[in-house]
Amino acid sequence: MAMTYIELEDTTLARLEPLRAMLNLRTLAPYAGECAPDAIGQMIIPCPAIYVYIAELDSEPQGAVDNHDLILTLFVATSNLRGEVAAKRGDDGTVGVYGLLEAARGKINRAPLGSGAARLKKERVVYYSAASGLCIAQADYRLSDQTTWQRRQK
Repeated sequence: MAMTYIELEDTTLARLEPLRAMLNLRTLAPYAGECAPDAIGQMIIPCPAIYVYIAELDSEPQGAVDNHDLILTLFVATSNLRGEVAAKRGDDGTVGVYGLLEAARGKINRAPLGSGAARLKKERVVYYSAASGLCIAQADYRLSDQTTWQRRQK
């Protein structure tokens, strides 16, 4: 990939920045384990929230060309004590995880990031707690590009 992981995270955060005001986001940040199953409940997640994470990079050389597939993951979180449906859909002017996923998709899907374009791979709700009203969803985007290597002249 032509961009470093830090540059890719920063570019993604910049693309999502307009959502801060539109959706009253309290958190827009690089991911630091807040949504990991063993961390949920131990960390405070100021909601609504969007976290950006570089999940994995697969690289496959084919002759002079390296094919790269990188997974960019967004975790979105909301909290609503009115139940799972309200946490997913939102209510009374609050955004739910569905709204967060859709808004982020509008900024990221097919957007140029690095030397490729982000393409939505999968979205899913990964966590809901009736006790806290916390609902978390995950969106995975694939970025693909190719690097051609030239032999150095001696």
